[in-house]
Formats: sequence, structure tokens, C-alpha cells
Amino acid sequence: MKISVPFIGSPAPQVIFGKGGDELKPDGNTQITVKDGTAELIVPKVKAGDSGLYSCTLKNDLGQETVQMKVVVVDKPDAPEGPLEVSEIKPDSCLLTWKPPKNDNGAPISNYIIEKFDTKKNQWQKVSSFCRVPFYEVTGLDEGAEYKFRVSAENVYGQSVPLETEKSIIAKNPFSKRRDLFVELRKSLVHELVDAPQAPSNLEIGSQTENSVTLKWDKPRNDGGSKITAYQVEIKRPDSDIWEIANDYPIKGNDFTVDNLYTGKPYQFRVKAKNAGGWGEYSTLDRPVTLKPDSGMYFSKK
Repeated sequence: MKISVPFIGSPAPQVIFGKGGDELKPDGNTQITVKDGTAELIVPKVKAGDSGLYSCTLKNDLGQETVQMKVVVVDKPDAPEGPLEVSEIKPDSCLLTWKPPKNDNGAPISNYIIEKFDTKKNQWQKVSSFCRVPFYEVTGLDEGAEYKFRVSAENVYGQSVPLETEKSIIAKNPFSKRRDLFVELRKSLVHELVDAPQAPSNLEIGSQTENSVTLKWDKPRNDGGSKITAYQVEIKRPDSDIWEIANDYPIKGNDFTVDNLYTGKPYQFRVKAKNAGGWGEYSTLDRPVTLKPDSGMYFSKK
């Protein structure tokens, strides 16, 4: 940060910089220079706490003048407020909740990034970067596997330090052994009578803007013998081999808008449906989709 105050004065004035009513003195991270009719305050390493009301006072034997300047330091946000709680643990899903960061550091929070750590695979994997609210249902867990989770906040200036769960969880039913046995028997009977649904049909691109795509689809031709309860949209970003969940809440209808996309970048999309028998097959767009600011949407060549 550099604050420059040009002046004309004779005799040469004394220069005093201040912040919030307190005088600033030169130190390891604060430099004050006066040269060629310009007084400068230089802070090489700026942090969010350096925001505030600054002043520069010039005084000599003939009088003094003070000018004030409001400084706002923008930066990536603070970490989300903890604790990061895990609840509603099931064999294939759980619910994460947290609090927004205390400081967004000059720019609104655009989204949260959810990651899971599979202790067997010993690696962090992105679950979603489309979450906009301080809670998220993580799906697609492996029953019996042990997981940790972490959440980061993001604004236009970058991604925060992550907030991590204090302890790991095991994806399983939170019941007694007798209840577990009953649930497993019930699940077996359900799966015997109900199949997972087929893929949603007629997946296509509906409306779009230069940074968003709305997907539309019809229900599966065969629902597997059970009512469709939810849909899930996934996206594969450019230069990535990982499919991310794009929706941060269960989709009940037959359309969904994916935003925060970039022009000139190819994206792939797929959708699947869920019933009492579980998640069904994917319906995938046969070509990547690229957005252009001038002529809108076009499909990339295979």
C-alpha cells in the first residue's frame, strides 16, 4: 500500500501520518518518506487489519493542514466460522453445517468449496464448489468408510483457509445392531422389489447467459417401480477429470441452472435420478458446452 500526498510549503513542513487518531511511526513494515514535495506512507505487506481512516498532517511555523483518506484493503475471506458439524450420518451421505466467515475482507462470499478426505485413499477430493449457503448434504459416500471434511469460503480475490472437522466419521446407519439388521433386511426387500431408475431422458440445454447454463430433462422412461425423489447435476470443469456435484440442494424439478462459469471454456454435464432403490444411471450431454459472450452458447467439437 502506498499513500502519496503532494504538497508545497516553505519552510519545509513536518510530516505526520496517522491511522484512527494514532500517529504512525516507521517500523519493519511501515515506511515514511518525504522527497521532492511528496510525502509517502508505504506498507509493503498489507493485511485486512490495515483498513481504516488514515491522515497526513503537514505543519511548520506558519500553520498546519491535515488531509484524511479512507483505505479499504480487499483480500480473500477469513475461514468459515466453526465448528464444522456433521449430522444425519447415513451409509451414503451426511449433512455438514458451519457459520459464514466473520470477515469477507471487502468482497461478498460467492461460494463455499466442500472437500472430503477418505482415510483409505489418503487424499482430499473436491465434492462441490457451487455451495452458496452454510450447509451442504454430501452424497456418494461408501458405506463403512471413514471420512473427514473441510470447507473453504471464496470471493473474487481468492479462497480462504479451510475449516476442518474436529474428528472423522464413519458412513453408516446411526442405529443399534438390532436396528441395523432390521434396516438392512428392509433395504434388501426394497431392492428386490424396486430397481434404481433409468437415466433421465431428453437431457438438453435450455436458456443460457455468458456465465451460466440451464439444463433441462424429462423423467426417466422407467422409474424402477418407485417414485423419483430427487435429481443430481454434475459438472466436469476444463482440465479436470473429476465430476463435481453442481447442486447444493436436492433437485425436485426437471431443470437446474449452473452458474459462475467462464466464457471460452468447455464444460461437461450429466444428470441422474434417485428413487427408493438408490441413484440410477447418468444421462450425459454428448458434447462439451462452451459459452461465448458475443453469440451465446455453442457445442465444442468432440
